[in-house]
Amino acid sequence: MDIGCGTGNLTLKMAGIVNNGYVTGIDSSPSMIKKAKGMAESILVKNIQFLVMDAGDINFNRQFDMVFSNSAIHWIKESEKLLKSIRAALKQRGHIGLQFPLLNSSHPLISIASKVIESLKLEDYYNSWDFPWFVPALEEYYALLSNLGFKDINIQQIENTFKFRSAAAALDFLDSVGLVLFLEPLPSERKILFREEFMKTLKNLTSKNGLEFTFQRLFVFANADERAIGK
Repeated sequence: MDIGCGTGNLTLKMAGIVNNGYVTGIDSSPSMIKKAKGMAESILVKNIQFLVMDAGDINFNRQFDMVFSNSAIHWIKESEKLLKSIRAALKQRGHIGLQFPLLNSSHPLISIASKVIESLKLEDYYNSWDFPWFVPALEEYYALLSNLGFKDINIQQIENTFKFRSAAAALDFLDSVGLVLFLEPLPSERKILFREEFMKTLKNLTSKNGLEFTFQRLFVFANADERAIGK
């Protein structure tokens, strides 16, 4: 199962690897799933299905040998519930392979947005704002997996560097990460100021070679302890 499959690019690759098996991709976006189904049909891939399903609603019973997710589960704040559902969906001795970014204080979206909020004195708008991402420490996530019946746990925190040719390119990327969510608590005129200040900050960080940002990600691998499944 591929959690947060999007348009299915990686899901289709997995279907090609497990020729004698079957792959299920889930995503909460109907438009993404429609594109994924269309792609599978166009290249005649049969051992695959795509379902419109929120990760929080996963309800499979010992159906999968592996559960995979790429850059998706940081959107699920109820992480313990999600991992319980994943464990229940795995067959005995099943495996997980999860990867997701850490939107912590060192992430460029979070660090720049925080500076903009401070410089524009917008703190009052965010006093009751619910931060939308799940951001665990490595040790915290290890303990959570262990307590839920996973074994052979291997978690690595990896730093990746991305280069952007311009401030506009960086802004487009950070929009896709979730910049728009920082605008939600603000009235319309403040939203405009926020984006202007955010772009100004990006331009100030841009050199003749563009911008370079470092992102931290967790790569998580583990096996299901068959003695714990079904409890």
